Amino acid sequence: VLPHPPQQIDVGVSSSSACSRVLAWRFNKIEILSFGRDGQKQTKDEAAEAPSKLKQRINLSSFVCDIGLEGEEGNELASYPLIEPFSYSADVIRLGERFGGFTTGLEVFGLGEPTDDCPDLASLAGSGLSVHMGSMQMESLMQLSVMLLAPPEDTTTDDTTTISEMMEETSESSTNLSGVNETSSFILPLSSASLVLFENHRFIVSGINMMYKADGTVCMLEAAKMEYESNADSSRAAASQIEITMRPAMKMTVGCIESLCIPDSVLLSKPIKSCEISYLGSTMIVRLDEVNIVTFSKTPEEAPPTNDATISAPNLPCNIDLRISNGIQMKKSEDGSLSKFDGIFHLYLLNKEGCTKVAIQFERFRNRLFSLNTVSFCGSLPLDQVDTVNDFIFTAAEAKVIAGHSTDEW
Repeated sequence: VLPHPPQQIDVGVSSSSACSRVLAWRFNKIEILSFGRDGQKQTKDEAAEAPSKLKQRINLSSFVCDIGLEGEEGNELASYPLIEPFSYSADVIRLGERFGGFTTGLEVFGLGEPTDDCPDLASLAGSGLSVHMGSMQMESLMQLSVMLLAPPEDTTTDDTTTISEMMEETSESSTNLSGVNETSSFILPLSSASLVLFENHRFIVSGINMMYKADGTVCMLEAAKMEYESNADSSRAAASQIEITMRPAMKMTVGCIESLCIPDSVLLSKPIKSCEISYLGSTMIVRLDEVNIVTFSKTPEEAPPTNDATISAPNLPCNIDLRISNGIQMKKSEDGSLSKFDGIFHLYLLNKEGCTKVAIQFERFRNRLFSLNTVSFCGSLPLDQVDTVNDFIFTAAEAKVIAGHSTDEW
């Protein structure tokens, strides 16, 4: 049974306080193979002074995880899938007692490829992991993180450490037989995995390495490539060199966003070389280097006349802080005309009761008609009204008309 969160987490799930969330794990088979200890047989006193390494292998077959919602009498009200049937195999080095705990003295290395000792490992090589993530799953995992992660203020591990460096440290420590009291570490490679987000969005990730330490000070993931596809509007994207850390704050760093396409709307014309996304408090922080896109608009035949509103407030799950360091270039596909935001572009969306507050700052904007310098504007978009902007403020250090009549003539 998952613990209650230290504070209320609003992710759009409505459930009675009398209900309990239960994390259910099921396996078709768990197999543990022991390969014995290094060296000669030891007495208890010798094992206490210099424990030898016990080598084991664990095979999990058809591992499944669900989140159940139970009533006061234990009856299941609903079930939400988290992990689809999945098999995996890992080598374990145990320092100390055979049946000791898992928090210290363990080094677990996932097996990503078949080995000579186990040629049939292909079925357990860590591919095909499929994770479902909706509102209930997200809230439940945030509750579970209270048990799995160390407090943010615990800074015993360098935040800049990579999984490769952690693997080297673990390899060195495994040769030191005094590591029986060392924190257990888990290094789990996966050839591929998929994340289904709200049933309409699928992320396919390949070349994965995951690292976790049992004291909760390290929880991170590295991936070579990630692809995204939407079932709702056929949007798609691809990125490479991904790193995700869960503490002291949730953060994802992307080395390169290679492609992005939103049909009939936006196409990324140049890869984005640097991207960082983090989550602090109730704000998602996005940092980009430079954005170059091609915009598309439907012809009158493709887009029939409509009376829908042109301005409506986005109902955000969190605040959004977007900063683009080296500007935005937008090219219209119809006529090839360019619009540019030079310098730093900053967008902030604040989720307030009954409205969404919007603030935008940029150093310079120019197209073939006019240019603006040092611009700031903000406003409030009510959730229950359309085509309405309240408390609107606009400032600009300079505005020039650069086509047609001059600024003085206007």
